[in-house]
Amino acid sequence: MKNISYRDRSRLPYRVVEHLPTGRGAAYSSKMAELLVDQASDELMRFAREHHTLKRAFDAEKSLLPLPSWLKTDMLGDCVLYWLRDGSSSDTHVRAIPAA
Repeated sequence: MKNISYRDRSRLPYRVVEHLPTGRGAAYSSKMAELLVDQASDELMRFAREHHTLKRAFDAEKSLLPLPSWLKTDMLGDCVLYWLRDGSSSDTHVRAIPAA
């Protein structure tokens, strides 16, 4: 199997924000502050929870990510941000990331 191209990698979700009480999420590309989907699929959210490379409390001010339409400011304290891949992620891991 050939290596996954930079172009193909850039089309996949890079970060996912999740509102923990509801499980709702939104996906972002690797391009700075680009919202890919306002409502991430259940499959992508499951992958984010189980296979993330980094997980942090979501800080909307520091992240500079646009908020999805459903995420209200009073919900921000209950959110986490997952990174789905990093520079050491294998092609197998990257290929496993569900589409947004």
